[in-house]
Amino acid sequence: MRRFVWPKKFPSLPYYPKHSDRFDAIAVILGRIGFIGRGFVWIAIGAVAIAAAFTAHETPQGASGALEVLATHTGGDVVLILITVALFAYTGWRYFEGIYALGANPKESKFKQILKGYVIPFCSGTAYLIYGAANINEIRVGIQNNPNKCGITCTIASNVAGSIFLTFVGIILAGVAVGWVVGLLKRKFMLGLDEKRFQKLPTAVRWIIYTLVVLGTLGRAILFGLLAALVIRTAWDHRIKQGGFGEALKQLQVSAAGDAFLVVIGVLLILFGVYSCILSIYKESSLQNPSASNGDTPKN
Repeated sequence: MRRFVWPKKFPSLPYYPKHSDRFDAIAVILGRIGFIGRGFVWIAIGAVAIAAAFTAHETPQGASGALEVLATHTGGDVVLILITVALFAYTGWRYFEGIYALGANPKESKFKQILKGYVIPFCSGTAYLIYGAANINEIRVGIQNNPNKCGITCTIASNVAGSIFLTFVGIILAGVAVGWVVGLLKRKFMLGLDEKRFQKLPTAVRWIIYTLVVLGTLGRAILFGLLAALVIRTAWDHRIKQGGFGEALKQLQVSAAGDAFLVVIGVLLILFGVYSCILSIYKESSLQNPSASNGDTPKN
């Protein structure tokens, strides 16, 4: 048996390991399936949020809860199983991005390369892995929506160290939301589209896709801002038992103006979901070298 020996010098980050064309082909398939699954997640969250604004017995839901509501009104567990498989495919794609640092731009600072190349993909992939696992649990035992049960954020906030940690998480979430808005203002939002195929589309279609990503990203930024506020409140207010996207949106259900805002956010999230499904078709499939996404607006 060959003895393992620690290398004398580890490769400096960011490190771009090589990968085969066959491995790329599998990753692209996972990505295309995964983007459809991600799209349905955001469409479901947005649709349930809109329904909650008009229906007294309906409340906004997070990813797994919204998918359960969607499945209840469509094909039942069959739909939930298909979306869960797609979410696991998206997890595989994001981990592939993280392992090979595909989101890093060599022209940027080391910090940004590590953040975009490793941290964001692995965090995103893990989040969708959790959504998929939650769906499996709901397929087995049904949705367990108990607002009085202490959720994970409530549990973490049971001591001062946990409260400080949640405050830090809330600040990070707020920073992500602000970063998306700044990216929109600077027209540097990341599309990740196959530029050659994208430019062959009619100009009107390209503008529609740009509109979808701009409005959809704005909706996600608002949602993450609401979530950041909720997480920070949960850290220091022990009366709050639950966290997550659903609870963040429920904060708006206090007035007619809040319900109207809830409808707006719901529509924006649906638009982002539609864009994600479109991205499954036009996602850039050249994976050998990390490159920065082109944020230019479409040309005539």
